[in-house]
Amino acid sequence: MKLIFIHGHIPQGYEALELKKRWTDALKIGLSRSGLSLPLDKNDIIFSYYGQELGALATSANWALEQTVKESNISLRTETRIIHDFLLEVSKNAGLDIELIASRNGISLIHRSYLNWTWVRLLLETLDKHAVWSQLSIRRMTYEIYCYLSNPVFRDAVHDVVLNQMDREPAVIVSHGLGSIVAYHALLKNPQLQISRHFSLGNPMGLQAVSASLEPIRFASSLKGDWINYYDHRDPIALNEISGADRQTESQISNHGGTYTRTENHHDIGGYLNNQHIAREIYDALTHSAPRSSSNHIQHLKFWAIISPSFSFMGELELFGCIFSFF
Repeated sequence: MKLIFIHGHIPQGYEALELKKRWTDALKIGLSRSGLSLPLDKNDIIFSYYGQELGALATSANWALEQTVKESNISLRTETRIIHDFLLEVSKNAGLDIELIASRNGISLIHRSYLNWTWVRLLLETLDKHAVWSQLSIRRMTYEIYCYLSNPVFRDAVHDVVLNQMDREPAVIVSHGLGSIVAYHALLKNPQLQISRHFSLGNPMGLQAVSASLEPIRFASSLKGDWINYYDHRDPIALNEISGADRQTESQISNHGGTYTRTENHHDIGGYLNNQHIAREIYDALTHSAPRSSSNHIQHLKFWAIISPSFSFMGELELFGCIFSFF
């Protein structure tokens, strides 16, 4: 069994080996809270890195966002609505008062449009000031998601890189952020893959602005087991459940919202992976441990979601040095 990590947004300057180590170390911390260790060799961990493709966007993200919105005001390109709707939804999830922001800046309801760069820029700047993003750039993340969902050339380039690092051996996928959308498409388009379980963490597919470009959300034939989606109730990028079903198997996406992350930035992959419950579920998937019954699984999940923020003294010093933000 192999473990495949698929990242999303990453801070500039991070390379594949460094990111793989950060993800692996975070998972090890989560496992140590259950007295467990990583049940596979480091060579069986695949980090599907497409950072160069994202890096090509990063150099022009600020300028490109502005130009894209301004040009859409002339050409009326409706796909640019993704940019506005994504920012508006994340702003609301982050607890921002949209009416107050608009009134303080003299922007009437009719001008709160995806075609108005002044309004879109105001959402960007307000989010940057309000939310704790650490090294996350909300501008870059917004542009990356927009390009992935609206540009098939960029999307195919990402898929090619990710798939070149995968094979037909049985594997468990752990994805994060944009990487969850990448994993979803990769599984749909490649039925030869043998994925026993998919864990999506901090997945933005629950946002209406994103899901509208993906509907209907389906199960891939390459996914042989469960799709388990974890989202922290304080993560504005992934606050909502994902709906979707496979008509043939009647499989459902297993959504689990709770208080999982103890990092300052609640979208942080480290915060998800070093969570005791999430790490244990990944361990069970890798070792083929017998799944819990549905009722026991849900009760166990709720228990750890409630107590994990306070049940943290053991290993806290170890965790202190490992708070980081990468996507």
